[in-house]
Amino acid sequence: MRLLSAEFITHGYRSGSFWSRQPVQTVLRELNFHIDEGESVGLLGNSGSGKSTLARLLLGLERPQGGQICFRGEALPHVKGEALCTFRRSVQMVFQDAPSAFNPRHTVGWSLSEPLRHLMGLSKLDCLRRAAQLLEQVGLDAGMVNRLPGQLSGGQLQRVGIARALASRPSLIVLDEALSNLDRVLQVQILDMLSEIREAQGTAFLLITHDLSLVQRLCRRVAVMDQGRLAEECRVEAGLRFEHPAGAALQRAVLPAMPVKRAPVAL
Repeated sequence: MRLLSAEFITHGYRSGSFWSRQPVQTVLRELNFHIDEGESVGLLGNSGSGKSTLARLLLGLERPQGGQICFRGEALPHVKGEALCTFRRSVQMVFQDAPSAFNPRHTVGWSLSEPLRHLMGLSKLDCLRRAAQLLEQVGLDAGMVNRLPGQLSGGQLQRVGIARALASRPSLIVLDEALSNLDRVLQVQILDMLSEIREAQGTAFLLITHDLSLVQRLCRRVAVMDQGRLAEECRVEAGLRFEHPAGAALQRAVLPAMPVKRAPVAL
């Protein structure tokens, strides 16, 4: 079943002030894209290809200038009332810069409780209990609810960000370059954790990145964007063989997982 879809999306921005007469710079051009229930999708593309713009539209943070975003078959402008609350609970995001995503003056427990209070309507006590459970779910100690963000490492904060996204039991979590600031060991640990969550809860994931190796670790389907269009799609299990130049360039940029053994050179 279709969870979220973009249908013939066109979108752009005007440089300068609101009253600027500069022409609109088109970022997305009649783009079609979808995510099914419980699916893990990788969205690849070089910087400027339109990946982050598409993410903002899918999250409802911006309205497309052309086309429509549909949540479970209903166009977002028509999603109101309780259905709108359901959408906000169902689609969450993990940000790239984890330290800036948290208020440094409030504890981790307070940050995790915010979506629980506003989206789930839980009491203060229930929020704290749920916050402790969320920390344990992402492999952190429940006692971290009383720590400030500055007392945690970058990898720990990124896990807290994932815990906050999981708080409302969403159907989809969007990760927009959310792992790019972490070292490879932490990236693999978090991706394996997300795979376990998807298997256990049926949560769908959209991993937006330029790193093909991360997509291969988590995703089942890969889409490649180039200059505001969806250039190519393929299944991971079928073997990644990109024909479009944008996908092929990203594939060539991935280093081998292990060094290649070479024959000793005679001296």
